[in-house]
Formats: sequence, structure tokens, C-alpha cells
Amino acid sequence: MKRLGILFGILALVTNACGFSLLGPYKPWMTEELGYRGLHDIGGPMNLGEWYRWNLPTITYGFDQSFIDYFGQDGVGAVEEAIAILNDLPPMSQINLDDYPTDSTVVNVDAATLRYVDLKSRTLWLLLHQLGLNSPRRHTYALRSRQADAATTNYAVIRLNFDPVSFQPSTNVNGIDYTYLIFENEGHADAVEYPGTFSSSGPAVADGFLFYGEVYTGLTRDDVGGLRFLLRTNTVAVEKLPVPVSLASMPTNSGPSASSWMPDPPKPITDVINMAPRPGVDKLTFVRMSWDTNRQQFTALTNVFIDTYYTNGRPRQQTLQRVITRPDILFRARDVGAEYHCVIFAPERFSYGFVPHLWAVSDTSRWINHDDINGSSTIGGPGVIPPGATIDFGTPGRYVGLGRPSIAWPMYHWASFDRSTNPPVVFLGSNPGAMATISTAIRHDGAIASFEWTVLGVLNAYYRIESTSDFVTWSTVTTLRNVDGHIVFSEPLATPQRFYRAVQHW
Repeated sequence: MKRLGILFGILALVTNACGFSLLGPYKPWMTEELGYRGLHDIGGPMNLGEWYRWNLPTITYGFDQSFIDYFGQDGVGAVEEAIAILNDLPPMSQINLDDYPTDSTVVNVDAATLRYVDLKSRTLWLLLHQLGLNSPRRHTYALRSRQADAATTNYAVIRLNFDPVSFQPSTNVNGIDYTYLIFENEGHADAVEYPGTFSSSGPAVADGFLFYGEVYTGLTRDDVGGLRFLLRTNTVAVEKLPVPVSLASMPTNSGPSASSWMPDPPKPITDVINMAPRPGVDKLTFVRMSWDTNRQQFTALTNVFIDTYYTNGRPRQQTLQRVITRPDILFRARDVGAEYHCVIFAPERFSYGFVPHLWAVSDTSRWINHDDINGSSTIGGPGVIPPGATIDFGTPGRYVGLGRPSIAWPMYHWASFDRSTNPPVVFLGSNPGAMATISTAIRHDGAIASFEWTVLGVLNAYYRIESTSDFVTWSTVTTLRNVDGHIVFSEPLATPQRFYRAVQHW
């Protein structure tokens, strides 16, 4: 194994107060060897002129039957709480960044003890990425290239985090100044950020750095600053509309103040102006599409909107409409896979199993690069984000994971909670009182092999563990009380094979 290399970064002489990072399709040099394309990454960090954004002012969303079956109306409500935070933002032209905190994270002690993951907070984080924002802390420093020979390794480090006021590269996120170390092992390197100074501020929501039981109460200053940059009317680029549209019944061709500079009445538009310089839409609005349970499909709707573009440096508008049969962002519940792990605690003592993933999101590979029509290269942006995204929430209760979470990977499950003392709502599928397998594992301690089963159930309830070899006759093995959100049953492997079930009783 190659020795671990560590390189210290040097703090900039002048630091800014905050920063945001932009998201887009990977560039060819963004390789795993340079710290990109990680497990939950959907794209790479973009430079300031290479942003991707929505140029449709209305974004539809919806929940398919799988989401409704697993999360129910409480789950729908949790996701819509996150969407309400975005809908409540004023137009970007009216945003005052000082109205937003540098830390929006609070802790629910009970949820932290039970190691629950808040559905609303994760949704808010995933939606920011679908709007074109990346993790600012992680990309405050990034590797651009690496050259190594037998004696030395050299790195080119760049900054892809930008101040939302000056738009200059920043070493700061929400008032926390960062420096970095370069870690390298087996030919893979990364510039890993860490706080250079103590601060009471917190990470941006776009960072997604939440521990169990933590909740976002809203967006931070830097999250809003990043959205303002993308959607402000001063950010202009040549863009095409990403979906088929048609003229609405009453088209116009006048800008917001056309009468002050146009001597003649505007001529009616007869064709849709597709490719043109466009400003940011200023305000995004999320609208829910209804799911028709009987027909098992979404109810189509027609969205009418005003599209602003420039001709000869002057603003024009056209009234367009699009027929929508599928949500622009679709929420689903799925088995989204897992990772295999083997953990060695001591010689001849090890555990193995699968750790389920909690989410999977459509990546940026389908985002539309408009570099070619903006007179730049054909590698970066700017570009537009088209409809058709999916956000899949994992159903870990239906998947085998790694046992003994207090030693290896902690148990986790979707829940909905806030900072109050109200008990968390736990999502276990269509039956909220049902039990869910968190993990199963075979453990070896020398010559002794044991079966271990970890089950999530009703807090403080008693469970009778029963076994059978023929699914006809069941016998009680033991009775366990769920004192901390889950129960763990373990016994040496039996011959012949036996099957187990847990039965709740009081």
C-alpha cells in the first residue's frame, strides 16, 4: 500500500464572509483520482461562468404511488415543508442576504438518540442540488491536477467557492474560514477542508452535513446567495428552452418598460423565440401535480408563463405554455442499493453485511450545456437544467444492513421531526406500527459463529422472539424490550436451519 501523503494548505491573506459553489456535469479532468465522482455526487463543481440553472419559472413536482405507500401523508407533508421554504423566498431582486442566518441547524435530542434522519431536511438539501448548487465547504479547495514521480508529488489546487456579493473565490462559508489538507492513498487524492478558525456559524444547507437528529429550519445566508446569483436578472446567458412550448393565446412582444424606448407598437409574435440571451427568472415557484390513484398516473396540466429574453440588447417577453404530463421533479420510494462491508475488530473476530443507501438522485449528465452558443469552449457551462429529475428515498427497513450499529455502522431510519418535544414520526412503510429489519449479520469469534438480528420497532414495546423450522410450530426463544428504538437478538448458529420472527406484545 502506498504511504499516506499529507500536504497542508495555507490560508488566504484576505478572506471573505461567505461562499457558494455551483454544480454541473463532470469535466473530463474531474476523476476519482482527484477526489471527484464520490458515492452521492451527481456532478462536479463549476467555475463562475459555467453555472447551470432552471430557465422555467414554474417547477412541478409530484409523488408516485411507491412514495405514498411507504411514507404516507406524513411523508408528503415533510417533503412539502422543504418545498415551502423555497416557495417562500422572495424574488431574487428583492433578497437581502442579511435576513438569513449563518446557521439553520437545530437538534432534536430524542431523534438523535434514536439516530433518525429527518426527511424534510434531506429533501431541502437534495432540491438545492437540483437547482444548480453544490457543496460550498467541500469545494472551497479542489484538486485540478496531480503529477508524481518516484520522489515527489505535486498538486494544483483551485478554489471553486465564491462570495455571493463580490463573486470572488472565497475560503469562507457562512462566516467559517477553511483551510485544507491533501490526503492521498493508493493514487487517490483529495483536498479535504477543515475549519481554520472557531465560529458559532454552521455549514450551508447545500453542504448536507447533518448528523442524526439534526434539522434544518430554513436556508442559510450562503444558500440564498447562491440562488440569487443563479436566478438574478443580471446573470444573462444565451439559452434555449429545455422543453417543447407553444405560444399562449395572447402573445406579447413588449419588455417591462417597452413604451419608454419603442416608438412604434410591438409586432405580434408568430413563432416561439427559442434561442436568445435570457436573464435569470428571478423567482422559482414549485407547483404540485396530482396523482390519480385510479388511473395510476399524474393528472396533466397546462402551465402558462412569461418568458423574458433580449433582442439587440433590449428586453422582450413572450407568453408561452407547456403541457406537463410528468412532474419536473418526481419523488419515489425505492430500494436504492447498498454497500458491502467487512469490519475486522480483532484477529478472527469480524462482522460483515450490507449498508443500505438512503437516497439516489438523477445526476447532471442530462443537463444541457450551452457553451457552444455562448462563444466559449465546449467543456463547461453555462447551461440549463431540464425537467425530468427523480429523487428516490431508500427503504432501508426492507434491506439487510450491517449489524451491531453501536460498534460499526449506526442504525438509521427516515423520520419527521422538528426542534420541539413532539415525538418523531417514523416511516416504516404502509403500516406505521410495523417492524423493520435494520440489519442481519453472521459474526465469528474464533470457532463460534453467531446470528444477529437488529429490528426497528415501537419504542418501549415488548417483543417475543419466536423460532421455527417448518413454519408450522413456533416456539418462544426470548422476550426483549425496545428501550432505545431497536432491539437486537443474537444466538449461536443452529443446526438444522431455523427461522425467526418478532411478535409485539405488551
